[in-house]
Amino acid sequence: MINFSRNIYSTHKEKILYLIVGGMTTAITYIVFFILNIGIGLVAWLSYCFTWVVAASFAYIANKFFVFESKKIDKTTITRELKLFIIARLMSLAIGALIAFVFIDLLGFNTPLQAFIILTIDNIIVIIFNYIASKYFVFKKSKHF
Repeated sequence: MINFSRNIYSTHKEKILYLIVGGMTTAITYIVFFILNIGIGLVAWLSYCFTWVVAASFAYIANKFFVFESKKIDKTTITRELKLFIIARLMSLAIGALIAFVFIDLLGFNTPLQAFIILTIDNIIVIIFNYIASKYFVFKKSKHF
């Protein structure tokens, strides 16, 4: 059983680590948002903006070093990766907001259960988009040795 688990981990290490980091990023998102919004009383939209910055910063560092193992820390690499990471995350933010707007606001899937289902589907799509963007564009392995 242990060998089977090790085999699964070694075969799917990147995806498993991405899901773990994603779970941690989600936890950070909820914690920071509720501290700012409920604890301090900051308005929701501003709390969300600060939360996005904190969560995206954590996700960048964790994905760079632990998931995609992009070890280069020179100014050019960091600048390129960070710029692409922010662009990709802003695109996923737009995708998520569009899905929520269309299905919840326009089409009226707005009961708590319907909204939860839409947001869950939304998050799955965004997670897949973020993984593909990070793997193939942001932290892609250099073909030069």
